[in-house]
Amino acid sequence: MFETHIPDVTPVTTDTRTSTVTLTGYGADLDVEVPRTALILDVALRQREDLPYSCLGGSCGTCIATVESGRARMEPEPLLAITEDEIDRGLVLACRARPVSDEVTLRFGR
Repeated sequence: MFETHIPDVTPVTTDTRTSTVTLTGYGADLDVEVPRTALILDVALRQREDLPYSCLGGSCGTCIATVESGRARMEPEPLLAITEDEIDRGLVLACRARPVSDEVTLRFGR
């Protein structure tokens, strides 16, 4: 298991809980309740359409974010727009990440 601030890329489980996700670094901060089975960016875009994204499939890298607190889990391969080194440094693609802890803070940008 990774440290708290580093994402876990193991397969997703069926969890019925929600998490409070805070998105920073791109305009005003956004707090959103995200089911643990949902992709963070999918839920956040329902509240703010101007968040950074292009493909929603993990291949462009526009939605790359640093996990500043809490834990997020990315869906397994293919993750074309992020390297293992970036994952090890605590980066995730918001379009492929699901919350794991009760609270998660993601900061957009590298």
